[in-house]
Amino acid sequence: LVVEQQPVRARMCGFGDKDRRPITPPPCIRLIVCDVKTQKEVDWQDVDSTFFVLTVDLWDHEGSREVNLPQHMAMPISTPATTTGMFTRNLIGSLTVNAFRLEDPDRKVGFWFVLQDLSVRTEGSFRLKMNFVDVGSGQTNNTLNTGRAPVLATCFSDPFQVYSAKKFPGVIESTPLSKAFAAQGIKIPIRKDGPKPLANQSEYDADE
Repeated sequence: LVVEQQPVRARMCGFGDKDRRPITPPPCIRLIVCDVKTQKEVDWQDVDSTFFVLTVDLWDHEGSREVNLPQHMAMPISTPATTTGMFTRNLIGSLTVNAFRLEDPDRKVGFWFVLQDLSVRTEGSFRLKMNFVDVGSGQTNNTLNTGRAPVLATCFSDPFQVYSAKKFPGVIESTPLSKAFAAQGIKIPIRKDGPKPLANQSEYDADE
């Protein structure tokens, strides 16, 4: 796994679900499939990516611990397990994505995972941890039935910053990689041409 497009910043979305702001630019992870014996990259045409899946978790700035549950949401041991809100996730959106066969701006075809629908509820500095699994396993259907599959590769993103609404410096300009994938049908928000108020989410349109 190679994080070709790193997350940089986002505006926190709080604990409601109506004002979600995606991480920008959308993280884009390239999957490199290598032959076990030769360690050389396998041609994409020889690979069945039907069951390739990437899962995403939120980790702290150092990448030392998972922080999917906001710290201030933690409850004392004596608190009943049924307390409302104690299991609210910090990272929300599409936490599991499938692989897409896409061309990059240099027209090289490869397998990509695009994380364009991720938001963070709280302010702070974080990393994303990505785990790659092949839920089909290429052997039997047992994996599909049990819901278990081995993690085949793992990687972390660089640290990125989540700001409060008042401190948010604005979204990142749409990158060539984002534009290339949007042109191929991936629903990545692309900035309209011309100057816009950076902190205004209405400056984005999702390609149809």
